[in-house]
Amino acid sequence: MNNLATVRRTSLSRVDRRRAFSLLELIATVTIVGIVSAAMMMRYGSNTGIQLSAEGFTRRLVLDLRQAQRRTIATGNDHYVTFTSTSGVISSYALWQDLATDVRVDENVPVPTGVTVTSDATTWNFGFDGNITNTGSLITISTPKHYWNITLYRATGAIRAVRYNQP
Repeated sequence: MNNLATVRRTSLSRVDRRRAFSLLELIATVTIVGIVSAAMMMRYGSNTGIQLSAEGFTRRLVLDLRQAQRRTIATGNDHYVTFTSTSGVISSYALWQDLATDVRVDENVPVPTGVTVTSDATTWNFGFDGNITNTGSLITISTPKHYWNITLYRATGAIRAVRYNQP
């Protein structure tokens, strides 16, 4: 009986030892992850974060423009998106509702670092039928590798975003 208890303890201690990683295995894993991440940085470059920020900003801007348009149609009150400039450079935008006094519908959305925004107009206003009421039609979001053109079609109220490679 003593032999059986000793055999069980010995086999349990071997199993316990196998559950942990050795220092050598841990160092090898960290080294492989480091090599793969270095290769990915060389493959995609350091501008990857800027590109992702610009793409997310573009999508959010398009969604906010569509939201302003749909809120105008649903409520009958004009909604609009206004760009804020600092030293001639667009730094943020916000969604507003035009009542007797202007009411901000959503918080200011800042332009990400490394991203440049240009616009034909500082305010994009939608009428009761969802059409653009101002004269502008183009918003451009630029990064070192790509740029996005957001086109607002005045006659139909359609909003379209297209990504292009920088020349």
